[in-house]
Amino acid sequence: MAPLTFDEFLAATDASKALNTIGMLTLDNIHLLPDSVHDELMAQVRRYTLTGGMPSCVQTAIDTNFNHAEIVKYQTEHLQTYKDDFSRYAGSQTVLKLNAFFNGIISQIGLQFSHKQANEIALNSSGNNRQLNDALERFLEARLFYRVLHSGAGSIPLGGDTKIRISKFLFLDIGLLLAAQGIPAQTIMSSPLELANRGIVAEQFVGQQLLAAKAGYVNPTLYYWQPPKSEGQAEIDFLYESGNMVYPVEVKSGAGGTIKSLHSYLVKKQADQAIRISSAKPSLQELVAKVNKTTKPFRLINLPFYLVNQIDRMVGDV
Repeated sequence: MAPLTFDEFLAATDASKALNTIGMLTLDNIHLLPDSVHDELMAQVRRYTLTGGMPSCVQTAIDTNFNHAEIVKYQTEHLQTYKDDFSRYAGSQTVLKLNAFFNGIISQIGLQFSHKQANEIALNSSGNNRQLNDALERFLEARLFYRVLHSGAGSIPLGGDTKIRISKFLFLDIGLLLAAQGIPAQTIMSSPLELANRGIVAEQFVGQQLLAAKAGYVNPTLYYWQPPKSEGQAEIDFLYESGNMVYPVEVKSGAGGTIKSLHSYLVKKQADQAIRISSAKPSLQELVAKVNKTTKPFRLINLPFYLVNQIDRMVGDV
């Protein structure tokens, strides 16, 4: 069963006030949002992050009044049920090796999955690349992991300009990811989400919500963009298609987060809008991207994590 989105989580946990507030926000009125309301909504984001969206885990949270120890215990048991199922599709591989591949891929969530990382996982699992690729395809088919493909972003649909050898992965659910990686609750509670575990938690949150935006009958796929290595710029975390537009989406810390990669993308693609997701309050900025001597005016739509599910509606207001 697929995990609940953040908005569905709010509905399931009787947080109708938060859900109604989110539904009333538009690009025209986001600047009026009080700090106190923003803080309350971000508290809900942290609660969702720790619980995850798996229906049974959410129910456990409700039944235990969000007792984190009980939630983690159930999440750990839930992860074990997936591993117990490995015997059903082990094929020529041993369950032990599949378990090692699973743990190896978990450790690479949100990171560019290169040939080097694949070799290390295969070596540490006493396997080879062919076995790892076979296991990975089985995991993807079971929707335990999702591949985020590199796209040149040359045209819509983005899938027409991809390089499958350049990719990264997301896990099924953010709560299960925290349990699998052993990330303590204090890490989520004590710092902005985009800084937790080198930004991987925040990227999983955003990617999980964007995947859920796809129609249920469509095999969900996400894309990201990276400039040539010679430019030395960081990647654009996600590319989001809405209508005939492609929006670069960066998951960065508030006003202080660097957006050099956005500048590179906006100048190269002559795009005039971009989205930044962070823990900061929502806002709009009119900025100028600059790469060497080339400039490009653009609008930066700053959205907090609790508005990720609302991206389509928000960009429709532009």
